[in-house]
Amino acid sequence: MPSEILKTAPLEDIVDGNIKKHLSQNPLIRGVVEKFNEDVAQLAASCRPQNILDIGCGEGFTTVQIAKQLPQTAITGIDLMPERIRYAEAKNKAKNIVYQTADMFRLPFSENAFDLVVCNEVLEHLENYTAALEVLKKFARKFILISVPNEPWFRSANVLRLHYLSRWGSTPGHINHWTRSGIYRAAGACGEVVQLKTSTLWNILLIKK
Repeated sequence: MPSEILKTAPLEDIVDGNIKKHLSQNPLIRGVVEKFNEDVAQLAASCRPQNILDIGCGEGFTTVQIAKQLPQTAITGIDLMPERIRYAEAKNKAKNIVYQTADMFRLPFSENAFDLVVCNEVLEHLENYTAALEVLKKFARKFILISVPNEPWFRSANVLRLHYLSRWGSTPGHINHWTRSGIYRAAGACGEVVQLKTSTLWNILLIKK
């Protein structure tokens, strides 16, 4: 998670909200989130990457699901927030994952270093998302996988749950609200969109560089 995100919402809102979403006791919410993680992992596996960079990995919930799908693939998960990395190392570890604290705009890797670069639920937080897309393209050798909330349905789901009503359902920190066609057009800056999958409340895109 890049430093720009910290300007859009309090740290505790971002961290607590993500953990609660993945560990929800509501079977409907839990099922939707688990399906999203599985869909991301399956798309990642379809690339058959030897190594993966997961930018903005957060607490590692999706990262570890990818690791289960690809146990022989070396995965590097990075996030700006040390608290999130510590949680990932404690709760969502795997033999093929290395977590580290880093800012996506100041990464210590060489260009084209990873077969696949993953960026889940990050771009909706960024004012300058085009610069973030350039970062993904810079470090990807073959493929890029991104996901964002599927609007307006994501906000509608929040309203139905009586969440963030004063914000018309907009999750704290979300400043970009992409429709399916909108994120398809934006992602074209990275290359050819070879697959666009809607996973209930998210759109997941696989892009060939």
